[in-house]
Amino acid sequence: MPHLRLLFYALLCGLLSGLGGLSLALLLHAIQHIAFTYSPGEIIGSESFLQGVSAATAERRILILCICGLVAGLGWYSLARYGQPLRSVNAAAKGARLPPLETAVHALLQVVTVALGSPLGREVAPREVGALLAQRLLSGAALAPEQYRLLLSCGAGAGLAAVYDVPVAGTVFILEVMMKQARIAVIWPAAVASFTAAIVARSALGDAPQYLIPDHHVTLTLVVVSALLGPFFSGLGAAFRRLTAAVTRDASPSLRGIFYALAAFAFIGLLAAKVPALLGNGRGPAELAFSQEISLQAVACLVVMKLVAIGLALRVGAKGGLLTPGFAIGALIGLLAGGSLAVWFPAVEPGALALIGGTSFLAASMLMPITAVCLVMEFTNAPLDMVIPIAAATIMGELCRPWIRRGIAPLRIKFAVT
Repeated sequence: MPHLRLLFYALLCGLLSGLGGLSLALLLHAIQHIAFTYSPGEIIGSESFLQGVSAATAERRILILCICGLVAGLGWYSLARYGQPLRSVNAAAKGARLPPLETAVHALLQVVTVALGSPLGREVAPREVGALLAQRLLSGAALAPEQYRLLLSCGAGAGLAAVYDVPVAGTVFILEVMMKQARIAVIWPAAVASFTAAIVARSALGDAPQYLIPDHHVTLTLVVVSALLGPFFSGLGAAFRRLTAAVTRDASPSLRGIFYALAAFAFIGLLAAKVPALLGNGRGPAELAFSQEISLQAVACLVVMKLVAIGLALRVGAKGGLLTPGFAIGALIGLLAGGSLAVWFPAVEPGALALIGGTSFLAASMLMPITAVCLVMEFTNAPLDMVIPIAAATIMGELCRPWIRRGIAPLRIKFAVT
């Protein structure tokens, strides 16, 4: 394919994914503001979701989560009962066709339920929409299989870049996760699509970082402690991946599942009546960890409750991403580790270990270490020198992955038996 033609398609994929990601983000914010009645008249405002949810009454949180359960139960049951089988983005990149209506409904259900307080993430929806739009764009083009795979992967990665304003991470995601190669012929189309999508979305969503973090001082002690803790964070991330996969594998939509979904989300609502930070994709808890505005006892309770909420949502058939929820859990565990080690390493800031733990946990749980590092650096607009301890923890976790995999292998068996 001539370079100009490839450039043209990469730009179009980025433009469509940017518009798709922007639309989903605006829909998410609009539903959040209406559901929890905060920042009236503003879709993109200064008040965070955690602030809005915390200001809502306990009764309203329970009511909205009951509605969320009904939407999840009815929506995914109807989709499975009456729609065509869904296909993953990875399958689409290998030539499978994404059913247009079902894929769009699937993405919308994810955005709506996350906006209503589902503890899952929203990052899968823009990837699916980006891939679907790329598929429609390329349907009439005479492309070789590898060219089609590249451009469809660009659509998916650009969707991620758009919704979180992470063009570098979107590019790396295409290379590391979708294409699994880093040739120049792949890098520049991925970058063109991701940066185009991010610029389009940024025009309406702004360029503020997804997470606010305080300034941290990078010291040799922090780098060494991060490297030593990397396998610990990575092991927990791998266990999280294994357990969520097992829960999801056992979930199958059914008519009875509608009532299970209502009951599960009502229970999550009851928990959120006391702990509003439980709701949403985890951005609120992660920022609490970064700023250290939460006690270690509360952190431990929130980790357990977040895991229970995620497990319940997945078990009753709700769909969504695990990127930001995993990042939040890793950040909370990092804060716990930092607080526990403060006696021996008083110069190591627990908030810094929260950032490092979240990255290493995310890298292992999503099997994308390079993307995870880039994501977190762009998520937080962290100083460039923070990449040193972050990378140290992530690299050590990756080096220990074979031993970690053998260590957590029994978890799958025990979970399946029980």
